[in-house]
Amino acid sequence: MPVDPALAALASALLDARLSAQDDLTKEGFAKRAGLGRNTVERIFKGIQVPTRSQVHAIARACNVNPASFDRLYEELQRSRMVAGIQTAPEQREVDGQSESLVIQYHDNTEAFYTAAAAAVQAATEQIRVTYIRQHPPTRYASLAARNYFATVLDWAEPAATPSGSGVGTAVSASRSVRRIIGLPIGADGKPGREFLNWLRAHNEEVREITAYEANVLEWTPGVDWINMALIDDSVTFLTFSGAGAQQLKGLSSESRRFLTPYAEFFERVWQHTTALDEYLRNKDATA
Repeated sequence: MPVDPALAALASALLDARLSAQDDLTKEGFAKRAGLGRNTVERIFKGIQVPTRSQVHAIARACNVNPASFDRLYEELQRSRMVAGIQTAPEQREVDGQSESLVIQYHDNTEAFYTAAAAAVQAATEQIRVTYIRQHPPTRYASLAARNYFATVLDWAEPAATPSGSGVGTAVSASRSVRRIIGLPIGADGKPGREFLNWLRAHNEEVREITAYEANVLEWTPGVDWINMALIDDSVTFLTFSGAGAQQLKGLSSESRRFLTPYAEFFERVWQHTTALDEYLRNKDATA
């Protein structure tokens, strides 16, 4: 469900206009008429994606509705996002699913970033690739939105109960997967931080039975947080940048397959040089 009531109101009004259009277009046909990608239109209708004004107007025209009739709702949405510390870069247009320009959404505080990221995770259908390369474990951070985001990732990977009487206990989509690269801070003495290592052990027990979740370890020596990313399916990218304080971060996101592709390629290269969490901990125990 959308977190922002203003976004929910705009999404509902746009969907009502679509349902009232009384045409027999398929989802693909309607998106093509609007000059947008099908996934973009679906996410706007569900209140998951924040549209630009031009996207709102494009959908309105495709519904044979005056675009200006949605301007008040759109402006209310922009006001609510300004209060939340979120900005949206101005324009995007898709033709047959191909981005001609790029929309970047800027999330100017911790709460705004993690709230948006959690919503994107909940909307995912196939795969989530994330990195966590920071100097402290997730349990160190006080943000409720951050904790909700990390829990949402695990909840998404948890097996879902099958319908009653199916004869099967639990199941999850065969294609669903979460892969997480965890950077383990290594001190000047060549040893991992005790607090982080203890969290890794607890986390390994926490996720042991979640078959759709894989965590790999990368020993991290620079002594600073890295730029972290969350790649949702093959279309949504989130990048985070740590702030001056340990509890602060900013970030950006984009819904563009072309924008995501180089980050996904980079993730895959790094993944090949990491060690499965369970194996890493066994090796640590063997050499202790």
